[in-house]
Amino acid sequence: MAEIQKTYHVDVRMNQRGITEEMLGLTLEYGDIQGDKFVTNRKNLKLNRTGFVGESIF
Repeated sequence: MAEIQKTYHVDVRMNQRGITEEMLGLTLEYGDIQGDKFVTNRKNLKLNRTGFVGESIF
């Protein structure tokens, strides 16, 4: 995945909420678009976990 250019605002919010770069990458790669947001959950990740080179994430 390409490096994401984050704004100062996004960086501050991620730090406040404990969101890591890895979480952001997973959400952007495997999440669903709902309105103006990318949303992911365990169901989305389980359906797509074959994309994790032989590793199970759960």
